[in-house]
Amino acid sequence: MDGPLPDRLTEALRAHARREKVSEEPMPIAIPDGGSLDDDARELVALSESLARTAPSSPLSRRAR
Repeated sequence: MDGPLPDRLTEALRAHARREKVSEEPMPIAIPDGGSLDDDARELVALSESLARTAPSSPLSRRAR
């Protein structure tokens, strides 16, 4: 599957929930421009926010409101 990372992760999770076979190939999830922990944290927050927008009906996104 091609496309933005949040879309790919969401689709893979949905497929897994449907008990469909999903790729076991690792997917990089947070690759910061810099090398500090703050850079890592910023990348993970950006991914989290993107996932919340991609799957607004998920329990996790409702809890964040």
